[in-house]
Amino acid sequence: MLRARKLASAALTTCLVTAGGIGTTVLTASAAHAGACPTASQIVTDIKVIASGAGDLKSQLAALTSSSSRNDVQSAAQSTAAGLNTMSNDSAADASALGGCTELGSADSQTVADAFGSLAGATQQMLSALTGDHSFFAQLVVTAPIASSLRALEASLDAYAYALLAVAPSPQGAIAGSQSSIGSSLGNAIGVYGQICIPSPLYPTVQPVCVGV
Repeated sequence: MLRARKLASAALTTCLVTAGGIGTTVLTASAAHAGACPTASQIVTDIKVIASGAGDLKSQLAALTSSSSRNDVQSAAQSTAAGLNTMSNDSAADASALGGCTELGSADSQTVADAFGSLAGATQQMLSALTGDHSFFAQLVVTAPIASSLRALEASLDAYAYALLAVAPSPQGAIAGSQSSIGSSLGNAIGVYGQICIPSPLYPTVQPVCVGV
């Protein structure tokens, strides 16, 4: 990832979004060009780092079951919120690094669009696992930080998609399509985790009762 540029950018951070008690730093574009604009290869590498984070979260979530211990579920809730925040941080920093950069050529733009499509797929798979685990977290009333982190991720990935569209306009239909699919999955997950839930005394035989707000 473009770590040197991001560390320089962090010095000029102007906005701190708090998600579930864990700070999510949104970097300004003003320091994005302490170095040169990222190449297509660097952009793809950055996207793959975010996708890898989604994959790690999916694996972690897949390990939870209705028989998981209370401590394991609480720990998973905390690490899930933190992992989502890391994805938000990375995508926000990557978006700021693209501010004011010139457009990529057609071939490079397609390469970037393909990578973003892979990120969309990895994110959707992670969100599917996260939605499936909702009852585990709802039973312990630890869904609120995850919901906040999901909202932050939704905003940062939207901003990243628009930044990518600005530098890779030729395959804009593909990037916009990936953005739409991510947005749909995030919207669903936010709806699920935004519910108010009452733990069940008969869990796991009887699931928590949840109501949308």
